[in-house]
Amino acid sequence: MDRLTDEFKETVAVGDAVYGIPGEASSAGGWLYNKKVYEELGLEVPHTWEELMANNEAIKEAGKIPVVASYKDTWTSQLVLLADYYNVYSENPEFAEKFTNNEAKFANTPIALRGFEKLQALQDAGYYNDEESATGYEDALEMLATGEAAHYPMLTFALAAIADTYPEAIEDIGFFGQPGDDPEDHGMTQWMPGSIYVNKDSENAEAAKQWVEYFVSDEGMETLMSVLKANGPYVVEGLDLPEDAYPAVKDMKAYLEEGKVGPALEFLSPLKGPNLEQITVEVGLGMITPEEGAEKYDRDVERQAQQLDLEGW
Repeated sequence: MDRLTDEFKETVAVGDAVYGIPGEASSAGGWLYNKKVYEELGLEVPHTWEELMANNEAIKEAGKIPVVASYKDTWTSQLVLLADYYNVYSENPEFAEKFTNNEAKFANTPIALRGFEKLQALQDAGYYNDEESATGYEDALEMLATGEAAHYPMLTFALAAIADTYPEAIEDIGFFGQPGDDPEDHGMTQWMPGSIYVNKDSENAEAAKQWVEYFVSDEGMETLMSVLKANGPYVVEGLDLPEDAYPAVKDMKAYLEEGKVGPALEFLSPLKGPNLEQITVEVGLGMITPEEGAEKYDRDVERQAQQLDLEGW
């Protein structure tokens, strides 16, 4: 367990007991971007939301789509909100616990509300593509890969799909974490990998533990990397990415080295309202305000918490 990052162990631990090892690399939620478009327009990776919006304006003026909204697949509408969680985690590290205990809400926590506000800001500025509700996930990947669009807020598991469908473009796709307002605190939100667990009642528990030990060893991880390409950083410390790693994954290295990483909220709290993707579509399309969206989501979470019979609800 000494080889695994603290951020990962936090998501597979109950009290002082750790129950799982990572079964693959993690992924990240943030902004995939087309490096050729950035190079063509002389843009640099933004480290604040203001800088990102300035880049979007330059991209729009150049006649390209600044940001793809693929709301035909409603789940994709959540990423601007979910990817903003590093900024919440950094400013208010106790938010997840308080959120779970009914002591903090999105609507009354300004840094959490910012994610909804950013969704609205992109719509108000006209930075989304036309026909957002008719554009799907696969359409968005094509627009990003071909350079028709410059940005796509997305989980980095999309990298494998781009590499498979547009192999000639994967070297042109980069990544940056969704920036906040402090240029010195630009981090990324990390989605933890699926994990491998050993049943304590297994007749072969000791043999399984030996295999688990092998899995996270240098040899085990080299075997894994030889057959499965990473969509994000590994959570095993001291492990170097292979030379053929996706450029976007290599872009994540700086965040890890600087300790500018936080787990997504869903790995820190059992609460994730089932109607979030419909709410973020409404905010993203300008149908309701960020404040209304946050209040709707807080009510959605309340119903879920009561169904789960969580204490304090």
